[in-house]
Amino acid sequence: MAETVTPSLRQFAKRFLAVPQEHRDHAEAAKVLLQAILEYSLDADWPHDEQHAFFRAVILDEVASNAPPHFLLRAAEMHSANLKQTLPFISRTLDPFLRELWSQSPLSKNAVLLFLQLRHFLGPWLDQAELSRAHLEALPGFTPADMALPYNSMFDQVSFARNVADIHSLAAADTALFPLFQLLLFQWITGEGVVSRKRIDDALAGKGSAQDLAAAKSFAKRGASEGAAAPRRRLRLMQAKPYQALYAGRSMLRKRFGFTLPGRRQPRVAVCISGQLRGFRKAFPSLKQILLPGTEHEIFVDTWQDIGRSGAEPFRNVLPFAGVHFADAYRDHCTRFGMEEMRERYRSLFAALASTGLTNTRELKAFFATDNVQVEDDKAKRFSTFTNSAKMHYKIAACAAQVEASGKEFDLVLRIRPDKPVTMVGFGWSDLRAVCHSSAVLFADQGFGHQYARILVGDQLAVGSPQTMRTYAGVFADYPRYAEQGFLQCESGFHGHSSLAQHCWLNGIGVERLAARFGQLAETEPLSTREIIAAIEQDAAGRMDAVDAALIEAAGRDRL
Repeated sequence: MAETVTPSLRQFAKRFLAVPQEHRDHAEAAKVLLQAILEYSLDADWPHDEQHAFFRAVILDEVASNAPPHFLLRAAEMHSANLKQTLPFISRTLDPFLRELWSQSPLSKNAVLLFLQLRHFLGPWLDQAELSRAHLEALPGFTPADMALPYNSMFDQVSFARNVADIHSLAAADTALFPLFQLLLFQWITGEGVVSRKRIDDALAGKGSAQDLAAAKSFAKRGASEGAAAPRRRLRLMQAKPYQALYAGRSMLRKRFGFTLPGRRQPRVAVCISGQLRGFRKAFPSLKQILLPGTEHEIFVDTWQDIGRSGAEPFRNVLPFAGVHFADAYRDHCTRFGMEEMRERYRSLFAALASTGLTNTRELKAFFATDNVQVEDDKAKRFSTFTNSAKMHYKIAACAAQVEASGKEFDLVLRIRPDKPVTMVGFGWSDLRAVCHSSAVLFADQGFGHQYARILVGDQLAVGSPQTMRTYAGVFADYPRYAEQGFLQCESGFHGHSSLAQHCWLNGIGVERLAARFGQLAETEPLSTREIIAAIEQDAAGRMDAVDAALIEAAGRDRL
């Protein structure tokens, strides 16, 4: 593992530029340059021409015409991994280079991608209208990999808002300029757009690229499955701030005084609690007190005997560690060096994370006050090849099967993670029932969004009519066939947020955000500072390098 202190970037640059272009390691150069930027370790006396020649070679990487530069890819990954200082630091540190590049015309495609990635953080010297013009001019030449960079608005609706607005600005007449796969991505990015049947048929007949054929298959599948649109009047009412404030106020009254205001007939709701339990004991009371009042409900539970913790991947909002200083230091080092190397170096730490205790059917029936409980051992041989996403979708399907097997009729089906606490609701259950029964729509913790040229959706909560939720629960059975048939961006295996979003979109189901607020996912208990330090000291015995010392020092500050 590299030390945290970057060697002289100027020396590295000299060696890098001495290598013929076709043999340069741009991935390593991007990693070194980004580390230097984040550590403020650029050489102060580096001659301007030498410095900018290196920046241009690494950041723009014009040799790789079929893929975006490694620098931009790595910067996007770090930003998505909650290292939110990455793009502002790049913008400030490279300001002279960026100003010089902006003054040169015309901009290359990779230069346009660079400015699109940083535009929110650049100063008033950048002409935003001119960048939008350059964006739309270069856009028809963007590859699928290029499209993965500038529109990542699922989890950050601010930094890339201007780029999304540029796509919104396209007129219907402009669609002839763009390949079919881009038109599909435009729909995912904006939630809007109409494509002619002729464009789809031409692509299905082989008139276009492989990506266009995949997009045509997706359009054709969705067109055959398109359900009725949600009634806009009722949906707009539920999305209005005064409406949500009214029901949020009711929610607060229920929470404070413990009574339910009179209303219409209460919907009958099947509550499917599925997945790994983790902090279920902390989260479940909020369902009873805040989310479910106003319903007649029956609870169904389908879970694993291993209570579990959330993963320690650096992109997670909440890491399973006590203390903010260690979590920040861990996230930083893990983002730079990768999970595989961190697991190899800190085996004791990851072993401690994996030890969380077991539960059983009898215990859960008593806790949830229901006989509808199924518990399985995810260490059993039949689950040995399942990824975490596969396990999630398997349990969603299994819990839905319990509801079907009960033979009971429900107005709505709610699926939620066991560790998802609810803090406030801003909707009425009767209105929710009316919308869900008049259209192919469901409500989730996050509606459709776009990230890395993929359609995503919240996968922690969903509620809809029994028919719609039956389709929702079909990901485990149906999604592998989508990958086999070659639908656009339907990769083999199951993927968080993406597989579910593809399944809903392809089957003509709309997904809206539910007007509710949630707490952070509840943990069993985070790994304590004492346990963290003991594990790292054990892992670092006989080594104790700069990374080990930095992690122990950060954990020590949490103990103060």
